[in-house]
Amino acid sequence: MHDVLPTLLEWNAAGKPFAVARVVSTWGSAPRRPGSTLLVTSDLEVVGSVSGGCIEGEVMEVGRRLLDTGGREILEYGVDNETAWSAGLSCGGRVRVVVEPWAAIAGSFEAGALERTLASGRPFALVTPLEESASGHEIFFADSDESNDGLSTPTANGGAAPGLNDDGPAPGLNDDGSTPLPVDAVREAFEARSTGEIASGERRYFVHVFAPTPRLVIVGGSDIAVSLVALAGTLGFDTIVLDPRGVFVRPERFSTPPGRLLEAWPQDALPGLPLDADTFAVLLTHDPKIDDPALHLLLDRPVAYIGALGGKRTQEKRRERLAGAGFDGRQIERIHGPVGIDIDAATPAEIALSIMAEIVAVRNRSTAS
Repeated sequence: MHDVLPTLLEWNAAGKPFAVARVVSTWGSAPRRPGSTLLVTSDLEVVGSVSGGCIEGEVMEVGRRLLDTGGREILEYGVDNETAWSAGLSCGGRVRVVVEPWAAIAGSFEAGALERTLASGRPFALVTPLEESASGHEIFFADSDESNDGLSTPTANGGAAPGLNDDGPAPGLNDDGSTPLPVDAVREAFEARSTGEIASGERRYFVHVFAPTPRLVIVGGSDIAVSLVALAGTLGFDTIVLDPRGVFVRPERFSTPPGRLLEAWPQDALPGLPLDADTFAVLLTHDPKIDDPALHLLLDRPVAYIGALGGKRTQEKRRERLAGAGFDGRQIERIHGPVGIDIDAATPAEIALSIMAEIVAVRNRSTAS
């Protein structure tokens, strides 16, 4: 939903009614992933996509109708569906889409709370029951220490109880405030950043994970880093470049400015950065005095990706040093090296392209349901 979020918040602030269609699950060669979102108003203002064009017309009409009638509809399209076939979804794929007015989603919570959470960038999961007769939505936070902002109440064992609002249990909860949701499954999807369907007995739920903007930490401000920052920016990554050598972190070197540019050693800078499941790291210096301290920190943190520049001999020597420093084989195997996919890259721009292609592949595999 990141691509439509600015419009969603703008329309909501303006009091403009609109419907939201979200891809719940896919099979085969469906063109969009779970979580892909389309917004539509009654006068056919549209942003986003749920199929790359194949079924948009049908979905928009359902959304417009629900703005008048209310309720929720679960739509399913595939090669055996006449509407989808005529629209072009004939590649063997199937897609399930949930459509409902935004007011029904936001109305499950304290006024304005969901919009504030979306705008904040705080990670959470929005859980939707997948029965057309069901109502309500529930929220899952993993970080119960922060203000819940009217969305959820911390549980005694940490984490958060989905959907507990300030004024009592949200729809879908039991009378005593307990939840029938498979909380462990929701937490597992949340931690894996995996948007899709989960089951609890005969009930099914759509877990829509809202993760922070991914960040790319680049150690070494070489010419490859300059191209990498520009390409990562177009793909929606925040970028941080650090290098203790001042000449490599001069702002004028970067045609696209990174989000942060740090003249610092990795052992000084990295502990102050969020090194989590939304972080991807690339080491570009070839210098063990710079790269090795970075690896010592990164290999002990749950970052999504670690890539290190260098040929096979450089990688072998790096692994030997890490083993000598006490890292085991499982940890060392987390390093993508030689970094990037093999496209016979020669120029800095081509090397940056190969690195970002590998990062995107890792990220997409981790977020696929």
